[in-house]
Amino acid sequence: MFQVKKIQLHTGIEGFESPNSFGIYKTTGGNALGIVGKDYTPTQPAFLYDNFQACLVAREIDDSKMKFREIKGGRNNSGV
Repeated sequence: MFQVKKIQLHTGIEGFESPNSFGIYKTTGGNALGIVGKDYTPTQPAFLYDNFQACLVAREIDDSKMKFREIKGGRNNSGV
């Protein structure tokens, strides 16, 4: 499971202002998982996974086969 953070994107060119655009990145670095606006607050994948699992347990649904699977470098995640 990984953590994510929002980082503002910059043009890197003198005389050009940076847009109000942000990349969502794994805290370990690498390619952006997505591009978002200034008002977006990223949700941590571990938070979603843990809460989904807790809901299954609370409703007495077998969660023993549930696992986190990362595909496309984290751009598309599914827990099945």
